[in-house]
Amino acid sequence: MSPLVRRRVVPLVMATTAALGVAGCGQPRSQPAASSSPTSAPLDGVALAGQSSVLSGPDHPGPTAVVDGVPMGYRQDRAGAIAAAVNFARLNEALVAMSEEQAAAARRAMAAENASEVLVEDILAQLGEFRGAWPNGELSYRVAPLAVRAQEAGPEVMRVDVWFVGVVAGRDLPTYEEWITESYRLVWERGDWRVAALSEVSGPRPDPGYQDPASPAEVSALLAGFEAVP
Repeated sequence: MSPLVRRRVVPLVMATTAALGVAGCGQPRSQPAASSSPTSAPLDGVALAGQSSVLSGPDHPGPTAVVDGVPMGYRQDRAGAIAAAVNFARLNEALVAMSEEQAAAARRAMAAENASEVLVEDILAQLGEFRGAWPNGELSYRVAPLAVRAQEAGPEVMRVDVWFVGVVAGRDLPTYEEWITESYRLVWERGDWRVAALSEVSGPRPDPGYQDPASPAEVSALLAGFEAVP
């Protein structure tokens, strides 16, 4: 992550594939692989993003449990990999509010063994930057996954792209949205789908339309009493 740009926040689960050193996924952040380049229109074969509620039963792809704050326990198939990636994207919300110790444990829970330490180092560095500008509890991040795309990338390996919008609000920070496409390389390891590599690109961002942006005070007033969608 760049040094905060002082007025902008990017998703906390972001980590470059080059830094993770995973063979076959070393695409620079600004130049995603051709097979996953975001577009400005719905993609063929894109499935609607799901929810993060803990599920049970053989017909559900998961999750079936929460491990160190991370929804885990997914079915070993395409639907399970999609559910895992969507929930890992939604985890960005919680990571912003976690302590360093909690965030490190969450990263270890979701990571493949060969990516664990890099993911932990990444989150601790990002939280250190955030805390310098916004003490814990003074910045919020709301994430809404909109669509996913999944492809087999090898035996027990899935590439899943998640397109989502995030809304950032913080002290002395105008509330704004971020449109992000995250690309996960998931491997079936230790009985679950885990992150072996992760990259992200900005967008695609739809036209904002004809709505005027609300001020931070208006956002707070209009959303008073709202709760997070489960």
